[in-house]
Amino acid sequence: MLIFTALNQLDAARKRLMKAKPRIDLICFGEYTVIGSKGDEYKVICKTDASNKRIVFCTCEDKYPRKLNDVCYHIAGALSLHLYLCEGRVLTFGKDRPEKLWITNL
Repeated sequence: MLIFTALNQLDAARKRLMKAKPRIDLICFGEYTVIGSKGDEYKVICKTDASNKRIVFCTCEDKYPRKLNDVCYHIAGALSLHLYLCEGRVLTFGKDRPEKLWITNL
């Protein structure tokens, strides 16, 4: 699990992402499927919790437990796509609608 606050949290994971070159598919806004380097499929969810923290989960944590804020490259890839989609939503809805940028009811 990652509590997302800044892009520099992803630096090491981005390097692994560039080597692995996984496939990232959009399920729906905030939910992504990542096909890992060995063909395993993982689900990544980007959401906002009740206290307005931006949280990202990856199902690879079930297989490979990680510490809080230790980022896998599945998260780095899905979050890159998510932030790209968020930018499009800001252009569409305007900056006065930030609640639309992260899904809240998961």
